[in-house]
Amino acid sequence: MLGFPVPQGYDIAQHVRFASSYQDAIVAGVFVPSWAQSENFGFGSVGIRFYPPFADYVLAITQFATNDWYDTFLINGVVWMVPSCLGVYAWVREFKSSSTAFLAAGIYAVMPYHLLQIYRMQLYSEFVAAAILPFCFLFATRLVRRGNSLDIVGLGASCALLILTHLPASLIGGITLAVYVALLIEWRDPSRTLGRLAIATLLALSLTSFYLVRLLTELDWVRHSGTEFSSGFFDHRRHLFPIIMSFGDDYWSFSLWRLDIPIILALVLLVLFLIAFMKLRRPGYLLEFERKIILAIALTGLLSMFMLSALSGFVWNALEPLQKIQFPWRFLAVASLMASVAAALVISLIADRAGRFGKVLGFAAIALIVISVFFDLKEVVPITNRPIREEFYKLSVDTRDSEGCECWWPKWAERDALENRELVSAGGRDVVITKWEPVRREFEIGEGEPMKIRLATFFYPYWKGSVNDRAVEIDKDENGALVVPIQSERSRVEVYFEEPTHIKIALYFSLISWSVMSIVVIFSLISRLRKSRFVEIYE
Repeated sequence: MLGFPVPQGYDIAQHVRFASSYQDAIVAGVFVPSWAQSENFGFGSVGIRFYPPFADYVLAITQFATNDWYDTFLINGVVWMVPSCLGVYAWVREFKSSSTAFLAAGIYAVMPYHLLQIYRMQLYSEFVAAAILPFCFLFATRLVRRGNSLDIVGLGASCALLILTHLPASLIGGITLAVYVALLIEWRDPSRTLGRLAIATLLALSLTSFYLVRLLTELDWVRHSGTEFSSGFFDHRRHLFPIIMSFGDDYWSFSLWRLDIPIILALVLLVLFLIAFMKLRRPGYLLEFERKIILAIALTGLLSMFMLSALSGFVWNALEPLQKIQFPWRFLAVASLMASVAAALVISLIADRAGRFGKVLGFAAIALIVISVFFDLKEVVPITNRPIREEFYKLSVDTRDSEGCECWWPKWAERDALENRELVSAGGRDVVITKWEPVRREFEIGEGEPMKIRLATFFYPYWKGSVNDRAVEIDKDENGALVVPIQSERSRVEVYFEEPTHIKIALYFSLISWSVMSIVVIFSLISRLRKSRFVEIYE
C-alpha cells in the first residue's frame, strides 16, 4: 500500500460521502446522525441509516487527524492488516504453539482474497470486517473452552463490531460461526456453554440495537431493498464458483476471473488439511479439544467453499434473505481465514516430524502459499491504472456533494428531482431562509396563493413540520421531493427531522450496554491484575 497509489473503486466515493456525514455530525455534537445532508446536491441521503457505520466512522476520525482523504485511505489500508493478523495469531495460539500461530497470521496477510479486498476491488468495509472476523472465532473458542466473563464479553463485542462494519460479512460470519461452535461444543452437557452463547448473543444485539432497530423497521423505505439490486449483475447466480462460466463479454471488464484462483487455492489447502487430519487421528497424537478444533476448522472452511460454489445454488435459490449477500464469493472471506490456519497446521507437520506423508503434505502446502504470493505480486498488487493523488480527489472527494448511489435514496426518490436545486420553491412568493441545517430548516414565505412549497430535500417519513407554530402534514411530490402546505398569509415554516420513540429508546439502550460492558471489562482486568500480583508476591 505504501509503494503504490491508493486503489480507486466504485465504492470509494460513497465511503467518502458517508465518512463526511459522520464528520459533520461529530462537529455538531451528534454521534449517531439521522440524515446525510450534503449528498445528492443537498437533497440528502438515508444511506447512513442503513449502511453499517463503524468502518466509515473510523475513516472520519482518521480524516480529522490527517486532513487528507488520500492519506486517510492509505493509512486505513495499511493499519487494518494489523488486527487481522493479531486476531489469527491469538486464535491459533489457543491450541497450537506460537510459531504455528505466527505462521498462520503471516499466511492470512498474503491470502489473495484478503489483498484483493483492499488492493483491487476496494471493498473497504469488508476488508475491515476481515480484521474483526478472527476475533469472533477466537472468543468463540475461548467461550467453549473456558467461558469466563471476559470471553463472553469478547465474543459479544466482536460480533457487534462485525455487525456494525459489514452486513454480508455479518451474515456469513454468523452462519459459519454457528457451525464452528456446534462442532466444538460438548453435546453430552451443553447447557452451560449454550447459556454463555445466549448471553454473548444478547450482548451483541443490545450493543447494536441502535443500528438494527433502525435497519429492520425502515428497510422497505430504501431503494437497496428493491429487486433491481438483486438482479442483473447483482444476481447471485452469476457469482457462483466457477465464476468464469457465468459471465459473457463483460466478465473481463469486471476482472472477477481473479476470484476463481483464490477459491481454488483455498479449496486445495482445506482438502490437504482434511487429509492430514484423517491421518493424525491416531490415539495420543492430538488432545481431544485440539482434534475438535481441527475438525471444526476443516468443516467450517469446506462449508464456506460449498456456499460459494454452484453446488449450493439450490440453497441460494430457496433462501431469499441469503440472496441479499448478492455475491456468493464473499464466503471466501471465511474460507481464506480457515485455509490460512489449515496451511499453518499442515506445515507444522514438518516440524513435528510426522513422517514422509506429513512432509509431502507440508511441502504441498508451502508450494500453494508460494503460488498465492506469486498471484498477489502478478495480479493483485500491481495495478497500472491507479489514480494519482489529484485524480483520486477528482474521482472521490470532489464529488462528495454530487449525485450518490441510487441504492441509498428513499425508494420514492427520482433523479428528475435533482433538476430543480432551488432550496425552497414557492411559486414566486418571497422566501427568506433563516436556517438550513442537516436536520432542520427554517424560513419565511411571503403572502400569496395557498400552495404546497417544495424543498430541495428528499422526503422521508420522519420529517416533521409546522407553519406559524401549527403542525402540518409533510408530503412528497411526484419525484420524491419534500413539500409543505401553506395558506395565503405570511408563513413562518419549520421543517425538522425527528426520530421516533422506539429508535431513541434503542439508542439509549445501546449506550447503556456499551457503558456497562466497558465497566465489566475494566473491573475484570483490574481483578485479574490484582490476583496475578498477589500470586507473584506469595510465590
